This record gives sequence, structure tokens and C-alpha cells, in this order.
Amino acid sequence: MPSETAKRFIGMWRLVSITGTTAEVQANRGPHPTGVIYYDGTGHMAVQIMPDRARPRYAAHT
Repeated sequence: MPSETAKRFIGMWRLVSITGTTAEVQANRGPHPTGVIYYDGTGHMAVQIMPDRARPRYAAHT
């Protein structure tokens, strides 16, 4: 059973910002990444972050 504090986090949360002390944070994810984090009542967590940067071009298969 989750604690009262843990119950406050159950659900899906949207990424608002990422902060860091190095330029590497922005270089890896771009200036405005998007993402979500999910906490459920059984103690599981999942996160997904999508970078805000140009996608690499791949050679077309023929």
C-alpha cells in the first residue's frame, strides 16, 4: 500500500523543463525536449523523453 506521500505522485506527469550544469544536457536533448513520467499505485515508474533536435537522415533501402 503506498504511503500518503507516494499517493500524491500516482499518475502521469508532463516534462516541463530539464536543468543541468553542463552544455551536454542541451546537446543531448535539444533546447525544448518533451516527455512524460508515470507512477502507478504498485510502485512502478516509467519515463519517456523525446529530444527536440533534428533527426538523423538514414539511407533509403532499395
